[in-house]
Amino acid sequence: MSYINNISQSEKSSIRVAVRIRPLNKREKDTTSITEIKNDSVILINPSTKKKKKFTYDFLYDVDTEQLQLYNDIGKRVITNAFQGYNSCVFAYGLTGCFAKGTPI
Repeated sequence: MSYINNISQSEKSSIRVAVRIRPLNKREKDTTSITEIKNDSVILINPSTKKKKKFTYDFLYDVDTEQLQLYNDIGKRVITNAFQGYNSCVFAYGLTGCFAKGTPI
């Protein structure tokens, strides 16, 4: 029996997609939201037609998610796989870091 047969189907996928929803900025706070978050999906609502489009992810985190939760869900797996000799990559897209004095990171 090969090693791959001992891995669950969900673990065989080599790519995982995680999304972390950012908090609204000052300009957005008084606007109407066009998103809904349900379990592992984000639903975008077209404001003019009210049509909905659903996007599903392996991991979905809202604005209140702690860094430790992300590490436990994603970081540990990436590090463990890297130490076992598997190629690992984390691709981060979006706003990160500090852009002005006093901005929280």
